[in-house]
Parts: sequence; C-alpha cells; structure tokens
Amino acid sequence: MNRYLSVDIGGSAIKYGLIQSDGATGKIETEGKVPLPDSLEGLSETIKNLVEESLDKDIRGVAVSMPGWIDSVKGTAVHGGSLKYVVNCSIQKVLQEKISIPLTVENDGKCAALGELWLGELSGVLEGIVIVLGTGIGGGIISNGKLSRGAHLCAGEFSHIRTSNEGDLASNSFAAQNGVGVLLKNYQKASGDSSLDGMMFFDRVEGGEPLANEVFRDYCRKLAFQILNLQNIMDPEKFVIGGGISSRQVVTDTIAESVKDLRAEILGKVNVYFPEPVVVKAKLGNHANLYGALKRFFELKEIHS
Repeated sequence: MNRYLSVDIGGSAIKYGLIQSDGATGKIETEGKVPLPDSLEGLSETIKNLVEESLDKDIRGVAVSMPGWIDSVKGTAVHGGSLKYVVNCSIQKVLQEKISIPLTVENDGKCAALGELWLGELSGVLEGIVIVLGTGIGGGIISNGKLSRGAHLCAGEFSHIRTSNEGDLASNSFAAQNGVGVLLKNYQKASGDSSLDGMMFFDRVEGGEPLANEVFRDYCRKLAFQILNLQNIMDPEKFVIGGGISSRQVVTDTIAESVKDLRAEILGKVNVYFPEPVVVKAKLGNHANLYGALKRFFELKEIHS
C-alpha cells in the first residue's frame, strides 16, 4: 500500500493524518493537529511543513479538505467560507508552488460525505445525506450512489437554509440556529455559567441535569425540523450525523428521538404522510474529512490521467 497525507482545514485548527491506502480502502497510521494560520501565506507554509515532515514516509500525494465554495477539478476557491483570506483564489496552485508532490483540494462537507460513502455509514447507500455539526452546518448529499455537487458546486451547503421569515436574516439560518457554538451559548445564558465548555455541557446532559437537557432538546428539535424538510426534498435512505459533538452517542440518539417525535406530532395533526428519517452516527467520526479528501484525490487522479 502507498501512503498519503490528508489535511483537514477547520475553523480554528488543521487536522492531518498519514493514511495508508491501496485506493480501495484506507487506514490512518498517525494523526495530529496544528493551529490554523490567519493568512494565506501562513496556511501554505503550514501545509508545506506538514508535507516535509512526512516525506520520509514516502508519501505519494496530499489531499486537502477545506471550507468554502471549491471547484476541485480546477483547484480554485470561489469563496473560502470561514477562511476569509481565500476568495477567488487558485488555492491548489498556491499550495502546489511549495509542494512538489501531487495535491488536490475539496470542500470539507463534501469530503465528509465522500468519506462516509467510501468507508463509512453510506457505503452501498444510493441516497443519503451527511450533516456535519460544527461552527456552521456542513454536509454533503449522495444521490444515485454518487456525491452531488450541484450546478454551482454548492449542493450540501446547509448553513444557508432559512429557518423563518421573521426577525433579522442573520439569526434565521440553519447555522445560526444549530451551530454548536449556539448550543453552548444558549446554555451559558440560561445557567449564568460562562466558564462552561462543550465537554462539560455534555457531561451535564449525560448526567441528567434538567436545564442542560432542556437546552439540548430544544437544539435537537430545531435540527429535527430541517431533517424532516430534507427528507421530503431528497427522500434519503439515511441521515449521517457528523462533527465533533457526534462522538457523544447521546447526540445522535436525541436527534433521532426528536425527529421521530416531531414526525409523529405532524402526522397526528396534519393529513399528510412522509417516511420516517433514519438518523445514525457517522462511522468515521472526525476522520470522515480526511478519508473523503483522499477519496477525492484518487478520483481527480483518474480525471487528469
């Protein structure tokens, strides 16, 4: 098997993994994390350093997952999402100038979906949706067994879904209602404890604290509305929940319970019918982007060969 460096650029850090793969499967040998630089030059230097540190492992390529509106075939970023310094940027060219081995880039949500399709919960699934809970709401759509990119490469950009026509536009988006930071902020406001972090919050949820569970269930109910909307639009076989908080089983369990309860409530009051969404935890967890980026690397090698 060959080795590849897979890099996942997030909102505050860069995760990376050395993956051993024959193209049909893959296994992360080593992994790590470094802070996210605040400039394009800093980003390219950081990735260059990660590559140089891995060259003694005889790596054959670099696969990059990153936020934003990405044209992976052309290697360009029309918009960098949370990366404010990546707009209308030939990002692959910028990185490739400092790296001698082949390198590809792809949107992080699409990488998550590709990873789960390749080696995770969506393996063998024809219609599926991955929802990544993070700073915003990332994700990807699998249609007819393949990743859907959309006419403008924006399929799966769930953050921008509108949740209401009332109030200001900024607060009525899927990201504003269900970003992980909002969950913690709502609990801090309700409890008056601003020192609490995410791990402590979920410890309290799992410990049965009433206030923590009330805030969390409200969060899950709002998320359930959008899952039901997506079920009616796309009719997937399965929803896969990813992102850092999905490592806690209570997250997927409570989302699935909220979806079931909300569907029953709607069917009990409105003369309609729609399938009950199947909601599961991401099999690859926080590694989905790393695996998905490598899968896209293999696909692009075939396209350009």
